[in-house]
Amino acid sequence: MRNDAKAEMQHHVPKAALLKNFSFEKPNGKSRHVFLFDRLKGKLIPSQPSVNNVLGQRNFYSVKLGESIYSIEEGLTALEDATSPIISKIITNESLECLSDKDRAKLSTFITAQWLRSPKIRASQKTFSETLAAKSRRIAPEASNLSEIEAHASEDGVKLSSIRLIEDLTGNLAEIVYSYRWLLHRATPQQSFWISDCPVVMHSQEDFGPYGSLGFGVPGIQLTMPLSSDFALSIWHPKVVHDLTKDYDERLKTFKHLKIKQALAPMTVSLEAEALILETEKKFRSLDFLLDNLDIGTAIPSSSENMDHFNSLQFNWSLRFIASKNDDFVLAARMYKDNPGGGVSFRMD
Repeated sequence: MRNDAKAEMQHHVPKAALLKNFSFEKPNGKSRHVFLFDRLKGKLIPSQPSVNNVLGQRNFYSVKLGESIYSIEEGLTALEDATSPIISKIITNESLECLSDKDRAKLSTFITAQWLRSPKIRASQKTFSETLAAKSRRIAPEASNLSEIEAHASEDGVKLSSIRLIEDLTGNLAEIVYSYRWLLHRATPQQSFWISDCPVVMHSQEDFGPYGSLGFGVPGIQLTMPLSSDFALSIWHPKVVHDLTKDYDERLKTFKHLKIKQALAPMTVSLEAEALILETEKKFRSLDFLLDNLDIGTAIPSSSENMDHFNSLQFNWSLRFIASKNDDFVLAARMYKDNPGGGVSFRMD
């Protein structure tokens, strides 16, 4: 708790641990800057703002309670300071092999806190609280706890709930992240990873209908957090690895069958069949390389399609801004043009 009400810039995406890894140095060499895309307006910010002034808000993690200021900024800063060397170590080594169990635990905590602290999660809480308050006024205007419900929907009420959510859930969610399978991705030479105001994103190929497919503990969930313009970390539910392993086994079985057929009756194998053999071998060897590098391996080279997938997730999960080391927002401009109001609709309820 603090007693002063001094306004301070509090970053959604920490500068030292993440944001600087997506920045460039201007000729004067005095500060780090980024290219910034505004997804609500669908255009690039004309200037290249300093990392000091982007992906943050004044007193975002501080709220006034009576005569004191309740803030978790100091705790978040301590977590960032502890995690920054770990992220730098991954980038320098271009591998996850350098991580100790303690490093992995600390990074798991950082990732979950990073997701919970994002403005998109705050906005979801705000929508839920305001909807609840409006329904309560309509259905039970005489309810004894109506004023309490309305207080939770106020600006300070939503902020306090958001701060307490970070405090209450980070540890439990970190245990889930720690237990999942990790994979490091390397950008293509021609493309770079973006980072948005909600850098920890979720993706799933599962469909659980009305129950939803996005959540830390949902089978098949895939989390991704970009670490720098060149590297991104994916964290997979064990079901993803199980399905990939099954796919690998089936492709290997098919490849062996085709090779046997080719060896026993080479004259009967068509050009199409030979092409299928080569393609099958390419795919199962690619899967083999990926599975071998889970948790402790070197970075997996990304394809152009992979890069578009990762960056499109940053666009869809962002509340407003996406940053990059390069002016490479062609995909973002196209996504905005195709669907200006698009994006992931995530609800806390």
